[in-house]
Amino acid sequence: WNTYALTVIQSADQQREVLRGKVNLFRDLLRPLGILCSSESQIVPIILPALDKRQVLKQTFKEAGIWIPIIQHPTVPKGAERFRLSITLDHPEDILHDIINILKHNL
Repeated sequence: WNTYALTVIQSADQQREVLRGKVNLFRDLLRPLGILCSSESQIVPIILPALDKRQVLKQTFKEAGIWIPIIQHPTVPKGAERFRLSITLDHPEDILHDIINILKHNL
């Protein structure tokens, strides 16, 4: 099993590049909104300290059929609450653009 797992990991270069491209695109789209992400992983935190904005966005995402969990205090310090988006290979770029458009219209 371990040998098989290593083979799969080593042969997944193309998938990693596609995922990295989606993550970089999303981070580039966030930057003009003033949302900076220090992490380079596919887990993208969107930190919004204002509770009212988080709740409005949560409802707007839900209405658009997009589920992004909110990580709240005490899991993170007060004022550092965030949406936690986990980008996968299965996310089409259209969804990433939809998320950005929702953020643009609600920030």
